[in-house]
Parts: sequence; structure tokens; C-alpha cells
Amino acid sequence: MTKIQLIIRMITENEGIDFYRLKTGQLNNEEWSLIEEMVTKISRLKLHIADDHKVRYLSNIKSMSRRLARRGNLGMIFIDYLGLIRTNMKFGTRDLEIGYITGELKNLAKELNVPIMLLAQLNRPLKGAKVSSPKLEDLRESGNIEQDADIVIFPHRPSYYDSEAMDENGITWKNRGGLIIAKHREGEINTKVLFKHDNSFKKIFDDTTLLFSNNNISNTNFYESRKEQMENKEKPF
Repeated sequence: MTKIQLIIRMITENEGIDFYRLKTGQLNNEEWSLIEEMVTKISRLKLHIADDHKVRYLSNIKSMSRRLARRGNLGMIFIDYLGLIRTNMKFGTRDLEIGYITGELKNLAKELNVPIMLLAQLNRPLKGAKVSSPKLEDLRESGNIEQDADIVIFPHRPSYYDSEAMDENGITWKNRGGLIIAKHREGEINTKVLFKHDNSFKKIFDDTTLLFSNNNISNTNFYESRKEQMENKEKPF
């Protein structure tokens, strides 16, 4: 994604701004005011977005990270995503190259003493096969991802694959999902952090929020609920 695309996603982090309405420009005065507010907040962030085509090479990622660290401007690194990184080195297989990349990124995190959030793809399920919760063995291209990572988290929305999917309590997964903690070097594993999902806002929310309940999840109009909450001057969640 380009800087512009990422900034647009950040602007829609405000619960009152609909992603699709922003993309089409069909916004009212209140939404334009919210956009101006978000742009002001984003402009104050110490955020460096690297979207140059050269950033795909591991050597450039490392040198840029070290340069920012020397300036005291590096608190965390996000990489989107592992499958796009190249090394300009010859390996027998892509699996070996991925293993080298994850090992080097792990060393970089230790060297700079910052966390690295590395996105990775999963293997596609077989055609016609029922999609189950993702597992560590589903990580694409290399087992080194599992080996080098301190924490592995899988976002999972069952209703994306099956609109009729229900949880173990018989409650629909529509507009809901979970973050599956498949590996945690210093914590509990195989736990799931539930969330609510709103496609219009491209956002996920804590499943404990009072805005949603199991009884009205399928017909909740998030935008109208949020407007009512703002009008009542309740504290936003």
C-alpha cells in the first residue's frame, strides 16, 4: 500500500468516518470536520512510512531501521509483508531464504531493542475444503517463521468463509472474529481474544463493548449508533 492509502485507513480510525463514504467523497459537514481532526492528529505523529520500491530488500530495511534508531526516532517496526521481502542472495529454495530473512529480522530486533511486527500469509485451504481456525503449520513457505517469532497471532473471521458459521454457543460469527494466540514465548498459548468487526469502517473492536450484544449483532447499524452516542456526549469506547 502507498502512503496515501495507509493515511486514508488511519483517517477512518475515527469511528464516525465511513471508509466507503470517504472513498467516494459522499461526506456531510460533520464527517468533514472529523476528517480535519484526524488529519491534524496524524500530522503530529512521529511516523515514518517507507513505500519506496527499494524497501522490499532486506538490506535496505536493516539500514533504514538503523538510521532511524541512531536519530532516536525508532520505537517499533511494522513490515507488510514477509512474502515481499527479497535478499539479492542465492538460496536453493524460497523456504531457506524466508528462514534467513526471519533470522535476520530477529537479530535486528535484538540489536535495536525494538519490537518488529511482521505480517505473513497463510497457505490457502484446498478447494472445497472446510476452513478451520488457522494453525502454526499453515504459515506459508517456512517453518522458520514459527521458530523465530516470539508471538504468533492469527486474526480469524469464520463468517468470511461461511456466512452461516456459529460459535460453540450457537451464536453467529457475523461481524465477529477472534485473535488466536498460537505462540507466545513468555505467555499462554491457544487462547482467543474476541472482537467485533465493522466492514464499513474497516475496524475491529473489543468484544466486551456495550455497543454490541449477541442479540443485536446481526442488525446493528454502527454508524447510527455511534452518532447517537456522540450526540449524548457519552465517553467513547
